[in-house]
Amino acid sequence: MPRAPLLYLLTFNCAHRPHQPGPLSTALSPTLPPTPPTLIILALQELLPITYSFLSPPPITPYLAPILAAVATATKESYGVGYILHTFHHVGPTGLAVLIQEKRPGSEQRAVVIQDVKRAAVGFGPLRIGSKGAVALKLELLFQESSRPVSSGSRMGLERQGSTRSARGIRPGLERAGSSSAWSLRSAASDDEDLEERRRSVSPGFGAGRTVKTVKRTLIVVSAHLAPDEFRAEKRDLQWEWMVRQLIFSDDNDLEDGVSYNPENLNGDDDDHQPLLSATNPPSSASDSRPLSDEQIYPLTPTTTAFLLGDLNYRTSATRPASSTTSTTFNDIQALWTSDQLSTRLSTNTAFQGLAEAEITFRPSYKYELHNERLVGNRWPSWTDRILYFDNNATAASTPAESSAPKTTTTQRNGGTRKPATGGVKVRKYGLVEGYNGSDHRPVYMWAEMARGEEIPATETPFSTPSSPAPSTSIIPPWTSISRDTEDTWTPPIPPFEIDPKWRERRLRAKRWEVIIGGVVAAAMSWVVWGVVVVGVLAGWWVWGRGGEAGYA
Repeated sequence: MPRAPLLYLLTFNCAHRPHQPGPLSTALSPTLPPTPPTLIILALQELLPITYSFLSPPPITPYLAPILAAVATATKESYGVGYILHTFHHVGPTGLAVLIQEKRPGSEQRAVVIQDVKRAAVGFGPLRIGSKGAVALKLELLFQESSRPVSSGSRMGLERQGSTRSARGIRPGLERAGSSSAWSLRSAASDDEDLEERRRSVSPGFGAGRTVKTVKRTLIVVSAHLAPDEFRAEKRDLQWEWMVRQLIFSDDNDLEDGVSYNPENLNGDDDDHQPLLSATNPPSSASDSRPLSDEQIYPLTPTTTAFLLGDLNYRTSATRPASSTTSTTFNDIQALWTSDQLSTRLSTNTAFQGLAEAEITFRPSYKYELHNERLVGNRWPSWTDRILYFDNNATAASTPAESSAPKTTTTQRNGGTRKPATGGVKVRKYGLVEGYNGSDHRPVYMWAEMARGEEIPATETPFSTPSSPAPSTSIIPPWTSISRDTEDTWTPPIPPFEIDPKWRERRLRAKRWEVIIGGVVAAAMSWVVWGVVVVGVLAGWWVWGRGGEAGYA
């Protein structure tokens, strides 16, 4: 059986600052997996100043482009193949980017085709604006896989070397391979063209005589930035509830405009006013035979892989450190971990129900002084930056049970008892990006293999009509495992909170407030400019006018 597609996920709180590509690229290079990942996912918090993020359009380019350039350089040095931005979505300064591998020289195909994209966003700030918030993408992916094992040299293969299982995850010992081949950054070709090309030909890595099948998978990724400070854990729990209830994928969602990448601005050929990002909102199409409906971020099928990553802001204490706290206390990592607020919630199922986390073996990611490795003294060292995954395939929910968590004003449900299943997310590595101090946070990364896929029967024709895929005619029941080595039946997890019936109304109201705030900021910036002009004129009149009068005296 071929190995599942590999993802590289990174979460980084950018501290509202632009970053230098060189140092960031140097720090990212050692964290890349030994073989090129199928997709690179970047969850970025505090990407740009909050006030700028509400401008229309927001000046994202100066802040996002250096990060993309850092990834470009790191992947160029490692693989000799580049990654281009396929999709970017943001709410306020919280962003989420999906990078896809560009076509290899001499090949007409990519490792994956993104067939459909859905977007969602929710704000956690005052009036539910996106000063803090969460943004989500749901991607329908198509792969071509060989029926025979893929060699270690194939771009879709990943050899496990010296990996050992722990109680909570997998700790691999993988070495990164390097390459100095040329790489170029350019825009993604039409996915429709890719679909047709992949229908006619097979990647050279598969070899002759092998049976190639088309496999469909769904990927859900969420980038979140929750409430800060040690004493606001309950507020963060409430924001998790808002996320489940109001971060909704809808087939007719016209609230969330996506953005597509325009790399021509980086070539220096266009004028300075050419935006790096331009608004798009491609029509969504039904990806299967299920009726159109609003969908939460929880997986609906066993072929869905879902991640929640970001600055979740959970701390290692409920109060700020006293002024008498010593550095010895700060360096007692084991003692700090025993008080980690998020791990307590995961183990007791009182928040983030149905999510799991790989074993943490790295130092706290927060809070450091800028441009050095010293921890600040007014915050407890904490693992604020985390990557969680929905454990929908590693464990499947059975009959719902009442939650043991305290009741809130809304109905609560949880996944109940759990039973083993197969084919879920496999975490290969979970670590901290060392050697970069351009923020008070340290980036956190993960290598993860996606859940099993669903084979597309030959009678279906998504390649010939990519814009309107044919309904599924598979005889496999929708919730039955696709894996051939198991006969178990998968039960979809039950979200802990129901969809807020007013989610659309709340999001629309918040977006209107964001527009108003953006207008006020733009007007203020204009008045500042005009104020400088007026002051300059008056100063000139005062200097030259008085000087002229003195000359005639």
